[in-house]
Parts: sequence; C-alpha cells; structure tokens
Amino acid sequence: MPNESSKPISNNPNNPEIIKSFLTNQRIELENQKADQDFKIQELQANSKLSEQSIKYQSEYLKAQPEELRKTFTRLGYILAGFVIIFLAFMGFCLWMGKDEFV
Repeated sequence: MPNESSKPISNNPNNPEIIKSFLTNQRIELENQKADQDFKIQELQANSKLSEQSIKYQSEYLKAQPEELRKTFTRLGYILAGFVIIFLAFMGFCLWMGKDEFV
C-alpha cells in the first residue's frame, strides 16, 4: 500500500487537505494584514507627534519673530548711521583741508 503522505492531492474541492491548506493561508494572510495595519498605526502616531512638535516650534518662532525683526532693524540702523557718520566726517575733513573737488 502506498504511503498516505505521498498521495497526490486530488482536485476535489471537498478534500480536507485543500481546505486545511486554504484556511492556513487565509490565517497567515490575515496575520500579515493585521501586522501591516499595526505598522501603519504606529507610523501615523509617529507622524502625529512630529507634526505636533513642528507646530509647537513654529508657534514659538512666530512669537519671537517680532523681537528678532526689531533687533535686525536696529542693527541695520546702527550700520547705516555709522556709514553716514563716516561719510560726513570725510566731507568735513575735505572741506577743512580745502579740497573742494572731493566735495
């Protein structure tokens, strides 16, 4: 008598081995889908935390922006005032030395 496990699987849809194999494959497929969904949930949670932190830092930046803008304008004003003072000093020096062609 031939060995039971060496029998070819018949094409009978009611064969218990085919049904068992199908159910096993379906169980594995469902487990994979659940693992994929769990991974997507974790990814969404991480993205949510990242976006919350980004919004927090953007709000802090926007709160500090007017102060930083004021500092920038003040620095530019100091630099411009320095150039004006140097230019006027040069013009005064030229007039004092009698070099009218520079003025």
